[in-house]
Amino acid sequence: MSLDGLIVINKPAGITSHDVVEKVRAILKIKKVGHVGTLDPDATGVLVLLVGKATKIARFLQNDDKEYKAKMILGLKTDTQDLSGKVISKTECDISEEDVRCALAHFKGNISQTPPMVSAVKINGKPLYKLAREGKEVFRPPRDINIHSIDFLSMPKGLNPEVTFKVVCSKGTYIRTLCSDIGDFLGCGACLESLVRTRSGDYCLGASFSIEEVNELCKSYLFENFLISIQNALKKFPIFIIKETSVKDVLNGCFLTDKMVDGKPKETKEEQYVMLLNAEGGLLAISELINPQNGSLLAKPICVFPGEVAV
Repeated sequence: MSLDGLIVINKPAGITSHDVVEKVRAILKIKKVGHVGTLDPDATGVLVLLVGKATKIARFLQNDDKEYKAKMILGLKTDTQDLSGKVISKTECDISEEDVRCALAHFKGNISQTPPMVSAVKINGKPLYKLAREGKEVFRPPRDINIHSIDFLSMPKGLNPEVTFKVVCSKGTYIRTLCSDIGDFLGCGACLESLVRTRSGDYCLGASFSIEEVNELCKSYLFENFLISIQNALKKFPIFIIKETSVKDVLNGCFLTDKMVDGKPKETKEEQYVMLLNAEGGLLAISELINPQNGSLLAKPICVFPGEVAV
Protein backbone atom coordinates (compact mmCIF):
# COMPACT_ATOMS: atom_id res chain seq x y z
CA MET A 1 0.00 0.00 0.00
CA SER A 2 1.29 3.43 -0.95
CA LEU A 3 1.02 5.98 1.84
CA ASP A 4 0.65 9.51 0.47
CA GLY A 5 -0.72 12.46 2.40
CA LEU A 6 -0.42 14.71 5.43
CA ILE A 7 -0.21 13.87 9.11
CA VAL A 8 -0.91 16.57 11.70
CA ILE A 9 1.34 15.77 14.65
CA ASN A 10 1.12 17.24 18.14
CA LYS A 11 4.84 17.67 18.69
CA PRO A 12 6.01 17.12 22.27
CA ALA A 13 8.65 19.25 23.99
CA GLY A 14 12.25 18.12 24.11
CA ILE A 15 12.73 16.85 20.57
CA THR A 16 13.43 18.55 17.25
CA SER A 17 11.09 18.64 14.27
CA HIS A 18 13.59 16.38 12.48
CA ASP A 19 13.36 13.91 15.36
CA VAL A 20 9.59 13.73 14.77
CA VAL A 21 10.18 13.02 11.08
CA GLU A 22 12.61 10.22 11.92
CA LYS A 23 10.20 8.63 14.40
CA VAL A 24 7.33 8.69 11.90
CA ARG A 25 9.60 7.30 9.17
CA ALA A 26 10.34 4.36 11.42
CA ILE A 27 6.67 3.83 12.29
CA LEU A 28 5.45 3.99 8.68
CA LYS A 29 8.53 2.22 7.30
CA ILE A 30 8.78 4.84 4.57
CA LYS A 31 11.70 7.11 3.64
CA LYS A 32 9.78 9.98 2.09
CA VAL A 33 8.64 11.99 5.10
CA GLY A 34 9.17 15.73 5.55
CA HIS A 35 7.63 18.58 7.49
CA VAL A 36 6.32 22.10 6.95
CA GLY A 37 7.25 24.85 9.42
CA THR A 38 9.96 23.96 11.93
CA LEU A 39 9.22 24.03 15.66
CA ASP A 40 12.00 24.60 18.19
CA PRO A 41 12.80 21.62 20.47
CA ASP A 42 11.15 23.26 23.49
CA ALA A 43 8.01 24.25 21.54
CA THR A 44 4.98 21.99 21.25
CA GLY A 45 1.91 21.74 19.04
CA VAL A 46 1.00 21.44 15.38
CA LEU A 47 3.68 20.07 13.07
CA VAL A 48 2.44 19.14 9.59
CA LEU A 49 4.22 16.13 8.12
CA LEU A 50 4.23 15.24 4.42
CA VAL A 51 4.35 11.56 3.53
CA GLY A 52 5.19 9.84 0.25
CA LYS A 53 4.10 11.75 -2.85
CA ALA A 54 2.79 14.54 -0.59
CA THR A 55 6.38 15.73 -0.11
CA LYS A 56 5.93 17.33 -3.54
CA ILE A 57 3.33 19.80 -2.26
CA ALA A 58 5.45 21.45 0.45
CA ARG A 59 5.67 24.66 -1.61
CA PHE A 60 1.89 25.06 -1.47
CA LEU A 61 1.75 24.84 2.32
CA GLN A 62 4.94 26.48 3.57
CA ASN A 63 3.55 30.01 3.28
CA ASP A 64 0.48 29.27 5.41
CA ASP A 65 -0.18 31.50 8.42
CA LYS A 66 0.53 30.12 11.87
CA GLU A 67 -1.24 30.58 15.21
CA TYR A 68 0.53 30.34 18.56
CA LYS A 69 -0.18 30.56 22.26
CA ALA A 70 2.90 32.05 23.88
CA LYS A 71 3.98 32.90 27.40
CA MET A 72 6.75 35.45 28.05
CA ILE A 73 8.48 36.57 31.22
CA LEU A 74 8.87 40.32 31.68
CA GLY A 75 12.10 41.69 33.11
CA LEU A 76 14.21 38.70 32.00
CA LYS A 77 16.57 38.77 29.01
CA THR A 78 18.63 35.83 27.72
CA ASP A 79 21.10 35.40 24.86
CA THR A 80 18.69 33.05 23.05
CA GLN A 81 15.53 35.08 23.77
CA ASP A 82 14.05 32.09 25.62
CA LEU A 83 14.71 30.09 28.80
CA SER A 84 17.25 27.77 27.12
CA GLY A 85 19.87 30.52 27.02
CA LYS A 86 22.19 32.36 29.36
CA VAL A 87 20.60 35.11 31.45
CA ILE A 88 21.81 38.54 30.35
CA SER A 89 19.80 40.58 32.83
CA LYS A 90 16.96 40.19 35.29
CA THR A 91 15.13 43.13 36.77
CA GLU A 92 11.94 43.55 38.72
CA CYS A 93 9.39 45.52 36.71
CA ASP A 94 6.26 47.43 37.51
CA ILE A 95 4.24 46.87 34.33
CA SER A 96 0.47 47.15 34.22
CA GLU A 97 -1.90 45.03 32.15
CA GLU A 98 -2.82 48.14 30.17
CA ASP A 99 0.87 48.73 29.38
CA VAL A 100 1.14 45.19 28.05
CA ARG A 101 -2.05 45.47 25.98
CA CYS A 102 -0.74 48.68 24.39
CA ALA A 103 2.61 47.04 23.65
CA LEU A 104 0.97 44.05 21.99
CA ALA A 105 -1.17 46.35 19.85
CA HIS A 106 1.97 48.20 18.74
CA PHE A 107 3.28 45.05 17.06
CA LYS A 108 0.13 44.25 15.08
CA GLY A 109 0.41 44.57 11.30
CA ASN A 110 3.42 44.67 9.00
CA ILE A 111 6.62 44.90 11.02
CA SER A 112 10.34 44.26 10.60
CA GLN A 113 12.05 41.52 12.61
CA THR A 114 15.70 40.51 12.94
CA PRO A 115 16.16 36.70 13.01
CA PRO A 116 17.74 35.45 16.26
CA MET A 117 21.27 34.06 16.26
CA VAL A 118 19.89 30.65 17.24
CA SER A 119 17.79 30.37 14.07
CA ALA A 120 18.46 28.21 10.99
CA VAL A 121 18.74 31.26 8.71
CA LYS A 122 21.95 31.02 6.69
CA ILE A 123 24.54 33.80 6.41
CA ASN A 124 27.17 33.12 3.75
CA GLY A 125 25.96 29.54 3.58
CA LYS A 126 26.25 28.82 7.30
CA PRO A 127 23.26 28.51 9.68
CA LEU A 128 23.16 31.19 12.36
CA TYR A 129 22.81 28.65 15.18
CA LYS A 130 26.17 27.13 14.22
CA LEU A 131 27.81 30.54 14.37
CA ALA A 132 26.14 31.12 17.75
CA ARG A 133 27.62 27.84 19.06
CA GLU A 134 31.04 29.21 18.09
CA GLY A 135 30.34 32.29 20.17
CA LYS A 136 29.96 34.52 17.12
CA GLU A 137 27.32 37.13 16.44
CA VAL A 138 26.89 38.51 12.93
CA PHE A 139 24.70 41.07 11.23
CA ARG A 140 21.31 39.67 10.24
CA PRO A 141 19.27 41.60 7.68
CA PRO A 142 15.80 42.41 9.09
CA ARG A 143 12.85 40.64 7.50
CA ASP A 144 9.33 41.87 6.87
CA ILE A 145 6.64 39.82 8.58
CA ASN A 146 2.96 40.30 9.34
CA ILE A 147 1.30 39.96 12.72
CA HIS A 148 -2.33 39.46 11.68
CA SER A 149 -3.61 39.49 15.24
CA ILE A 150 -2.13 39.51 18.73
CA ASP A 151 -4.43 39.12 21.73
CA PHE A 152 -3.74 39.45 25.45
CA LEU A 153 -4.88 36.41 27.46
CA SER A 154 -3.56 36.71 31.01
CA MET A 155 -0.95 38.25 33.31
CA PRO A 156 -0.81 37.18 36.96
CA LYS A 157 0.71 39.82 39.22
CA GLY A 158 4.36 39.48 40.21
CA LEU A 159 7.78 41.09 40.14
CA ASN A 160 8.47 39.36 36.83
CA PRO A 161 4.98 38.90 35.37
CA GLU A 162 4.29 36.04 32.99
CA VAL A 163 2.21 37.29 30.07
CA THR A 164 0.22 34.82 27.99
CA PHE A 165 -0.97 35.91 24.56
CA LYS A 166 -2.23 34.49 21.27
CA VAL A 167 -0.74 35.51 17.94
CA VAL A 168 -1.61 34.77 14.32
CA CYS A 169 1.31 35.55 12.04
CA SER A 170 2.90 35.05 8.66
CA LYS A 171 5.57 32.55 7.73
CA GLY A 172 9.03 33.35 9.07
CA THR A 173 7.90 34.98 12.32
CA TYR A 174 10.07 34.22 15.35
CA ILE A 175 7.91 34.34 18.47
CA ARG A 176 10.97 34.43 20.75
CA THR A 177 12.11 37.57 18.92
CA LEU A 178 8.62 39.02 19.13
CA CYS A 179 8.73 38.56 22.92
CA SER A 180 12.16 40.16 23.11
CA ASP A 181 11.03 43.12 21.01
CA ILE A 182 7.89 43.58 23.14
CA GLY A 183 10.09 43.58 26.24
CA ASP A 184 12.37 46.22 24.74
CA PHE A 185 9.33 48.32 23.82
CA LEU A 186 8.15 48.13 27.42
CA GLY A 187 11.64 49.05 28.62
CA CYS A 188 12.01 46.03 30.89
CA GLY A 189 13.12 43.26 28.55
CA ALA A 190 11.41 39.91 28.09
CA CYS A 191 12.00 36.36 26.92
CA LEU A 192 9.86 33.48 25.75
CA GLU A 193 8.94 30.97 28.45
CA SER A 194 6.77 28.51 26.52
CA LEU A 195 5.23 28.18 23.08
CA VAL A 196 2.43 26.08 21.62
CA ARG A 197 1.57 26.18 17.92
CA THR A 198 -2.20 25.87 17.88
CA ARG A 199 -2.68 26.07 14.11
CA SER A 200 -0.71 25.77 10.89
CA GLY A 201 -2.75 26.80 7.86
CA ASP A 202 -6.00 24.82 7.99
CA TYR A 203 -4.75 22.36 10.58
CA CYS A 204 -5.52 22.87 14.28
CA LEU A 205 -4.19 21.33 17.47
CA GLY A 206 -7.53 19.69 18.20
CA ALA A 207 -7.22 17.57 15.05
CA SER A 208 -3.61 16.53 15.67
CA PHE A 209 -2.19 13.16 16.76
CA SER A 210 0.62 12.28 19.11
CA ILE A 211 3.43 10.12 17.76
CA GLU A 212 2.21 7.33 20.04
CA GLU A 213 -1.32 7.55 18.63
CA VAL A 214 -0.02 7.30 15.06
CA ASN A 215 2.00 4.25 16.07
CA GLU A 216 -1.04 2.51 17.59
CA LEU A 217 -3.25 3.29 14.58
CA CYS A 218 -0.59 1.91 12.25
CA LYS A 219 -0.54 -1.36 14.18
CA SER A 220 -4.24 -1.73 13.29
CA TYR A 221 -3.68 -0.49 9.72
CA LEU A 222 -6.05 2.43 10.37
CA PHE A 223 -4.06 4.82 8.18
CA GLU A 224 -7.19 6.62 7.03
CA ASN A 225 -7.80 7.78 10.62
CA PHE A 226 -4.80 10.11 10.60
CA LEU A 227 -3.67 10.45 6.96
CA ILE A 228 -5.07 13.45 5.06
CA SER A 229 -5.12 12.97 1.29
CA ILE A 230 -3.23 15.30 -1.03
CA GLN A 231 -6.50 16.30 -2.69
CA ASN A 232 -8.05 17.22 0.64
CA ALA A 233 -4.95 19.21 1.57
CA LEU A 234 -5.25 21.20 -1.66
CA LYS A 235 -9.06 21.38 -1.74
CA LYS A 236 -8.95 25.13 -2.32
CA PHE A 237 -7.48 24.54 -5.78
CA PRO A 238 -9.92 24.36 -8.73
CA ILE A 239 -10.27 20.91 -10.30
CA PHE A 240 -9.85 20.02 -13.97
CA ILE A 241 -10.87 16.62 -15.31
CA ILE A 242 -8.43 15.38 -17.95
CA LYS A 243 -9.56 13.37 -20.98
CA GLU A 244 -8.38 9.78 -21.00
CA THR A 245 -6.48 10.39 -24.22
CA SER A 246 -4.46 13.18 -22.54
CA VAL A 247 -3.60 11.51 -19.22
CA LYS A 248 -0.24 10.30 -20.51
CA ASP A 249 0.63 13.78 -21.76
CA VAL A 250 -0.15 15.27 -18.35
CA LEU A 251 1.99 12.67 -16.58
CA ASN A 252 4.81 13.43 -19.01
CA GLY A 253 4.72 17.07 -17.89
CA CYS A 254 3.11 18.59 -20.98
CA PHE A 255 1.51 22.03 -20.84
CA LEU A 256 -2.25 21.88 -20.37
CA THR A 257 -4.55 23.07 -23.17
CA ASP A 258 -8.31 23.25 -23.65
CA LYS A 259 -8.27 20.18 -25.88
CA MET A 260 -7.00 18.05 -22.97
CA VAL A 261 -9.75 19.05 -20.54
CA ASP A 262 -13.09 17.25 -20.18
CA GLY A 263 -14.43 19.41 -17.36
CA LYS A 264 -13.29 22.59 -15.66
CA PRO A 265 -14.55 25.35 -13.31
CA LYS A 266 -16.52 28.23 -14.82
CA GLU A 267 -14.16 30.86 -13.45
CA THR A 268 -10.40 30.69 -13.23
CA LYS A 269 -7.74 33.27 -12.59
CA GLU A 270 -4.32 33.73 -14.08
CA GLU A 271 -1.47 32.45 -11.90
CA GLN A 272 -3.86 30.15 -10.06
CA TYR A 273 -2.88 26.60 -9.14
CA VAL A 274 -5.22 23.83 -10.27
CA MET A 275 -5.49 20.08 -9.64
CA LEU A 276 -5.66 17.81 -12.65
CA LEU A 277 -7.65 14.59 -12.10
CA ASN A 278 -8.44 11.62 -14.28
CA ALA A 279 -12.03 10.50 -14.92
CA GLU A 280 -11.94 8.27 -11.81
CA GLY A 281 -10.91 11.16 -9.59
CA GLY A 282 -7.26 10.17 -9.22
CA LEU A 283 -4.76 13.00 -8.87
CA LEU A 284 -2.48 13.35 -11.89
CA ALA A 285 -0.74 16.69 -11.46
CA ILE A 286 -0.79 20.25 -10.20
CA SER A 287 -0.43 23.02 -12.75
CA GLU A 288 -0.36 26.80 -12.77
CA LEU A 289 -2.67 28.73 -15.07
CA ILE A 290 -0.81 31.27 -17.15
CA ASN A 291 -3.33 32.25 -19.82
CA PRO A 292 -7.00 31.54 -19.01
CA GLN A 293 -8.41 34.57 -20.85
CA ASN A 294 -10.96 34.56 -23.67
CA GLY A 295 -12.14 31.04 -22.93
CA SER A 296 -8.76 29.57 -23.77
CA LEU A 297 -6.61 27.68 -21.34
CA LEU A 298 -2.90 27.25 -20.87
CA ALA A 299 -1.24 25.91 -17.75
CA LYS A 300 2.33 24.87 -17.00
CA PRO A 301 3.02 21.74 -14.95
CA ILE A 302 4.33 22.20 -11.41
CA CYS A 303 4.44 18.60 -10.23
CA VAL A 304 3.05 15.30 -11.47
CA PHE A 305 1.97 12.20 -9.58
CA PRO A 306 2.66 9.05 -11.60
CA GLY A 307 0.88 5.96 -10.33
CA GLU A 308 -2.15 5.81 -8.09
CA VAL A 309 -2.74 8.61 -5.60
CA ALA A 310 -5.58 8.13 -3.16
CA VAL A 311 -8.64 10.31 -3.64
